[in-house]
Amino acid sequence: MNSRFEHAFHTNYAPSQEELREIEDLVSAPEEKIQLLNEKISQLQAERDGLQSFIDNHRALLSPARRLPRDILAEIFLHCLPTDRLPSCDGRKAPLVLTTICRFWREIAVTTPRLWRAIHFIIPILTGYIIHDDFRKQTRLHNEGLQLWLERAKSVPLTISCYMPSSSDKPMEIREGLQNTYSESLEILLRYSVQWKTLCLSFIPRQLLLLFLKLKPSDIPLLRTLYLERNTFDFWRPWMSTTEGHPLSDIARVASLRALYLQSEYVDIAAFPARWGELTELSITLPLHLSYDVSPAEFVQKLSQTCHSLRKCALNLAITPPENLVSIQSPRQTWKYLSDFSIHFEINDMPEEHSQAFQILERVFDPIATPALSHFTFRTSIMPLEIERAPFLTLFEVSNCHIISLELETQLSEKALVETLRCIPSLAVFHLVDIFQSSSYVIEGVVIHPPPYPALTSNLFRALAEDVLCPLLEEVNLEHCTADCMDDIVAFVRARSTIKSLNVTFKASTAFMVQYTLSDEERHKGELLRQRGIDVVWRSVSESTFDFTYNAVFDAGMPQLISFMY
Repeated sequence: MNSRFEHAFHTNYAPSQEELREIEDLVSAPEEKIQLLNEKISQLQAERDGLQSFIDNHRALLSPARRLPRDILAEIFLHCLPTDRLPSCDGRKAPLVLTTICRFWREIAVTTPRLWRAIHFIIPILTGYIIHDDFRKQTRLHNEGLQLWLERAKSVPLTISCYMPSSSDKPMEIREGLQNTYSESLEILLRYSVQWKTLCLSFIPRQLLLLFLKLKPSDIPLLRTLYLERNTFDFWRPWMSTTEGHPLSDIARVASLRALYLQSEYVDIAAFPARWGELTELSITLPLHLSYDVSPAEFVQKLSQTCHSLRKCALNLAITPPENLVSIQSPRQTWKYLSDFSIHFEINDMPEEHSQAFQILERVFDPIATPALSHFTFRTSIMPLEIERAPFLTLFEVSNCHIISLELETQLSEKALVETLRCIPSLAVFHLVDIFQSSSYVIEGVVIHPPPYPALTSNLFRALAEDVLCPLLEEVNLEHCTADCMDDIVAFVRARSTIKSLNVTFKASTAFMVQYTLSDEERHKGELLRQRGIDVVWRSVSESTFDFTYNAVFDAGMPQLISFMY
């Protein structure tokens, strides 16, 4: 549209009174037209929205998900459950989140008992010093949710984990009230004892555990797994006694029990009345006040004599002082069925002589043979020395076992590692962690800098590049490699056509560089391996992924089971 005022557009021109009236007349007609156009646009938008809604509603009817049978959808829901931990009361995760999508999904979720067959339940903790109405309401809502969850499970076997977070000490006058309040939660669990398949109790006061004394073996006919971790004597005092009977001793006697976990539980292992000979899965972490009084070699020997049916075993033991070393005179015991063996040594005062250190660790494996062993894990805390021969190597040689998976987190020399790998040509999965080196310390005013003993070195990867060393290797997991090993790792992987998966985390070559990230050139080396069809994770320690699925509110105290088969 043309206007005689075009020369004044985008200037500071001030129209006269006559021009103002003329401009008002010029814009009135276009403004009316714009108003009509806006009305038409609104009408067209409304018509478009109506058509789109019509299409969307009918397209939704064509969705393949609507034609899925209920049993198929229920099976899909089951695959939404976590596989590395138990389901918790988090409304943002399965199974609870599946009840919030739509009425149809909710109906399927609440009528699928297997979806509710496991729960990790955290008992609410009183934060103040008065049992106020808000706390009573919170506890009541938690208990109602627990009751509803278990009701939805119908008659299927249950996996139940109950955890009480630690809290500050409370006045004696309110402890009785707290005990009554907390007892209500455990009473709900006790009503379903006939369905228990797995029972996990962590940090539960002994007064509450006494509720379990009412159970008879006939009340828990399905119990297969019992997990006990740091249950206490009083509400805020550790239960240090091992002479007094454990409240769950009778439960440990049930004929169906096959898996037992004692994680820093204050019990006398030798007197604990489990059916040791019938256990197929065992995990023991000794409490600190007991662990240094127990000879690891004698402890392992006794287990091998009594637990002859074990398939999986995980032990966390402390190394005793050298003066407590004992020689095992009895014949070597054979763990005929043991296929998965994990052992972790806590080491504080390790002797600096290599031979003595090796003797302490090797004697743990002297009393046993494991011909069926296929998965082995060996961890130690930081040691002021490097071990020249793997203390478990004799176990491999004597047992003539076929190791498929090996996980190491210790300070073995290159020679010891190569010697170990040469002994197990059947290895398919190799996980090696280079533990943090000893820090500097001061003795009589002199700063001592311990020499580094890295396990992941260029020489190791050059040796691994030989086809004769672990020719069946498919999966490699390396943690805390120094960046100067990168080219040797690449060469090793390229020399192996069998490797399908590689997971490497790098640290800086110097300890003074705390924050270290890979350069573009270094990242490109990992990308080249990925282009060869290998599943590659290639990152620095600073870039290691964080488990964002963990929620401290709902997942705290989660039991660390060897396998979550719930």
